[in-house]
Amino acid sequence: MHHLVIAALSESYNVFSPGELLPSGDVAALATKVFATAFKIGIQLSAPFIVFGLVFNLGLGVLARLMPQMQVYFVGVPLSILAGFLILAAIIATMMGTYLDYFGGVLHDLAPRR
Repeated sequence: MHHLVIAALSESYNVFSPGELLPSGDVAALATKVFATAFKIGIQLSAPFIVFGLVFNLGLGVLARLMPQMQVYFVGVPLSILAGFLILAAIIATMMGTYLDYFGGVLHDLAPRR
């Protein structure tokens, strides 16, 4: 992976020559693409936690309606934290694989192989 970083740095001097003006082509389209891709990868990485949070809190809401005398907050918060850590432990390898694939793709875009 470090070879890609070094190649990207080397290629950056060919793309952006020192002392010249930066090319101002379609910067808005590039920025939109970069932000959309970053948002997409962020949603992909956080999707299990978002789904868990929605389902768990809906379940706590139903439980609070069914058992109003129970202090749902004091039961729900520790369970939510525990379940969040368990989900993180279960999917951390997949999350890192997804992130590294994305990062490798970005580096390949910055320093294309010849």
